[in-house]
Amino acid sequence: PGGKAGSTFEVTIAGANLDKAQGLRFNFPGAKVEVVGETTKAPPVDPKQKKGAMKGPAPTTAQKFKVSLPDNVPVGIHDIRVVTASGVSNARAFVIGDLKEELEKENNDDVPKGQQVEMNTTINGVIGTNTDVDYFLFSGKKGQRVVASCLASSIDSRLIAQLQIYSAAGAFLGSNKGYSQGDALVDAVLPADGDYYVRLSSFAYIQGGPDYFYRLSISTAPWIDAVFPTVVEPGKETKVKVYGR
Repeated sequence: PGGKAGSTFEVTIAGANLDKAQGLRFNFPGAKVEVVGETTKAPPVDPKQKKGAMKGPAPTTAQKFKVSLPDNVPVGIHDIRVVTASGVSNARAFVIGDLKEELEKENNDDVPKGQQVEMNTTINGVIGTNTDVDYFLFSGKKGQRVVASCLASSIDSRLIAQLQIYSAAGAFLGSNKGYSQGDALVDAVLPADGDYYVRLSSFAYIQGGPDYFYRLSISTAPWIDAVFPTVVEPGKETKVKVYGR
C-alpha cells in the first residue's frame, strides 16, 4: 500500500477486470511503471475464516507492476489507479513514506518468531486470517520516545488494528485501537536499553483476508495529532497551532 520516495519495488493490484492492464496512474508526476507478468487469480479466502468476516465482493484477479518513484514526491497519502484497455479504475490510497521500507515476513506469529526490524522502519503487511498475529522486534535505548503507528482504514484497509508494545522481558508499555477509526497508535518512552516487541492483530480476532492490509511505522520522528485551524485563507497570514508528540 505504499513505498519510499526515490525507490523501486513491486506493487500488486487485486480486484475485478484487471486483464489487459496497461499501467498505473498516480496523482503526482514522474512515476515509472512496468507491467510484470500476466493477470492471475487472487489468493483464495481462508475457509476457516468466520462466516461474514469479509464484507462485499472478494478480489478475483491480481496484477503485478514494477514501480519507480521520483525522489521529490511529497510524503503522504496519494491516489493510485490501474489503467486497462477498458478504461481507468477507481482510486485507492497509496502512501509515500520517507523511512526504510520492508515487507512483512511470515511466520512471525509468536514472540520467538518476531520479525526483526530497525528503528525508523515502515512495514507493509497483511492480517491474512482472523486469528493472524504479527510480531516485530526492534532495539532501542533508554529514554527514547517511540511512536508505533498502524495505518489501516486511512489507506482503504478493512482492518481494525489492535497495537501493543512490550519489552523483551514481557513488560507492558502500551496498547491502542481506534486512534482514528481502524488506525492505531502507541506512544511509549523506552525504560531501558534493549529489545522490544510490537504486537499487531485484528481487534477481537474477527477479521482477516487479503484486504486487511496495513502500514506499520516504528519511529522516533515527531507525530501530529491535530492542527487548528485546519483551513487558512490563501494569501493571508494566519497563526496555526500544532498539537502532537
